[in-house]
Amino acid sequence: MLSALLLFSLAVLPAQLARAQQGNELTLPVNAGIVSTSATAHRRIPNNVADVSVGIQTQGADAASVSRDLAQRSQTLLEWLRGQGAERLATDQVSFQPQTHEEKSGQQKIVGYTGSTTVSFRTTPEKVGAILSGVLEHGANTIQQTSYAPKEEEQDKVRKELAQEATRTAVAQGDAVAEAAGTHVIGVREVNVEPSGIIRPMPMMRMQAMAATPQGAPMGTEAGEQDVSVTVSVRLTVSR
Repeated sequence: MLSALLLFSLAVLPAQLARAQQGNELTLPVNAGIVSTSATAHRRIPNNVADVSVGIQTQGADAASVSRDLAQRSQTLLEWLRGQGAERLATDQVSFQPQTHEEKSGQQKIVGYTGSTTVSFRTTPEKVGAILSGVLEHGANTIQQTSYAPKEEEQDKVRKELAQEATRTAVAQGDAVAEAAGTHVIGVREVNVEPSGIIRPMPMMRMQAMAATPQGAPMGTEAGEQDVSVTVSVRLTVSR
């Protein structure tokens, strides 16, 4: 799918650009002008990876027991995720906080500790439903975020193809406009590529939102598609 915006100008270029240049540079006619065109190429590609982050929270009477429990839960979850073929496993945002109670004297007394961490990973849309259900049985307490996207290498490939497609369309539009104005294109002065296409994260999901899911049953998900577009602007030199 293509769209194009056209701007045509036959304003005479500055005299210095029309003079013969040293070396192998071309000499522009004194009546040379500019045609500016802009074309956008679109394509929808399937989201074929899912990036997920889940949270682990635990609490206990002392920091040592909380640390051990947190490490054990994290290890259990990571081993299970590896067994499910998950990739890009990472653990971050590890934190410990004391739980306090205010006594009659007004002083704060530590009565326990809370520990938390986040585990992130990548999987496929086909597996994400079962994995989202399974993480809650293997150490995680919350599902923090799930986002779908095409693989990076596929995005790069599509953007290159769209850039070529948009460039050909922009140049063809410029040729058509120049011909309609009684001129012809004699060269390309400038090409600008403006890629776009935003990866859309899914709404954050919490453990409470999954309470209605039967234990062990895969969670229903839909990966969808990603709209990728590239806009190319060109400036063409024209002459009568």
